[in-house]
Amino acid sequence: MSNSILTPELWLKQMYEGSDLTIEEIGVAPIVIGCWGYSLVEKMAEMTGGVRVERWLYGTRHPLFNGSIGGRTVSFSHYPNGAAGTVKIMEELRAAGASTFITLGWTGALQSNMEIGDMVIPTGVVSDEGTSPNYVPETESIRAHPRLVKTLAEESRNRELTVHEGKVWSTDACYRETRELVARYCGQGVLGVDFESAGVLAFGQYRDVRTANILVVSDKVAEQWAPGFWDQRHFESTMKGLDVMLAVAEDLLADD
Repeated sequence: MSNSILTPELWLKQMYEGSDLTIEEIGVAPIVIGCWGYSLVEKMAEMTGGVRVERWLYGTRHPLFNGSIGGRTVSFSHYPNGAAGTVKIMEELRAAGASTFITLGWTGALQSNMEIGDMVIPTGVVSDEGTSPNYVPETESIRAHPRLVKTLAEESRNRELTVHEGKVWSTDACYRETRELVARYCGQGVLGVDFESAGVLAFGQYRDVRTANILVVSDKVAEQWAPGFWDQRHFESTMKGLDVMLAVAEDLLADD
């Protein structure tokens, strides 16, 4: 599959060289639930009786926790903002044993019928960042894992959240979301804009692992910028999003 000179397996071996720890002994579970919010990862670990994996190579900068859902181990990971750093850590988690990645983030809404606190589940992407085409050059074919999308949507609606499924625009340049680009993608029916979804879904597709994101609408960018970061709906939906991911993990574990 890969002709890369440096692989995540080689990197992990280098990082743990001289220790008594093998890659398998790092302790990464098959299901990894992640977030770009540090305190939210800690919250999920607390909810599941989790403990930090002391010897994870990112330490407390991007911590990894192991908790329990239905008596089975699930990992919780913090990621840096942006597709490149996120996918780098996901690659290393995959090399250490992960095969499913469910991640909570945020998005700026592009459609006028969307409200702060709505949930967006990306099914496809508009790739405007640098990571995704290195995994899937034909970026219009990038897709989220269908079962994860279905279950995330069901669990969100069970919690009376408003759910939108469709494409999101992923960019590296948050201060270059121009009026022209916003108008173009809004006209194409793209739901929102974020930094990571294209890279995350492309990684999953290339590596044949299950990936899906669930995004809370944090602001609106369709006509002019309308922030909603301190809106109670944003906070409540983010908290419910944690419950949604835990429920999806429980559903997956029940079928394994």
